Amino acid sequence: MNKLLGVLTALAVISGGGLAAAQNVDPTLADRTGVYVGGTLGTTTDDASRITAGAVVGYQAHRNLRLEGTYDNVWNTSRNGSVLMLNVVPQYRVPNSTLTVYGVAGAGLGWDNYGRVGSGDAAAVYNVGAGVRIAVIHSEELVARARYVAPVTAENGAQDAVLLTLGAAYRF
Repeated sequence: MNKLLGVLTALAVISGGGLAAAQNVDPTLADRTGVYVGGTLGTTTDDASRITAGAVVGYQAHRNLRLEGTYDNVWNTSRNGSVLMLNVVPQYRVPNSTLTVYGVAGAGLGWDNYGRVGSGDAAAVYNVGAGVRIAVIHSEELVARARYVAPVTAENGAQDAVLLTLGAAYRF
């Protein structure tokens, strides 16, 4: 619970700064199509103290739809895991603002604790979640999201988790 409160506090601080910076940004910039890349840092909600770092590459195909690939590595001192996902991201920009709320759903591969523990083989995984994004200047966005990641079939002790991340993205 303390980790969740810490992430929510960080989100509030970052969002407040982002909202102040975004006041002079044209809201339609959040609607434009194109490629974006970004990175994330965060934690998980399980009882092990975990840190997650990730990367995202995507394409905004329409003002209400993005397609993206994500890679996340989750680690602590005793268990590690990685996931590679392809996601569909339906989104809605709040009118007259650069704030966008979105959902995320996808499938991919998981290794170690998100795959077959100890075998090194990849297993099928899926994720569902939601987030908020704010365009702060012409090509930069701040992002906060929560995703539930789980194996399609729990084999050999594969784990599920909720990933809570904060990040930034650059749009080309």
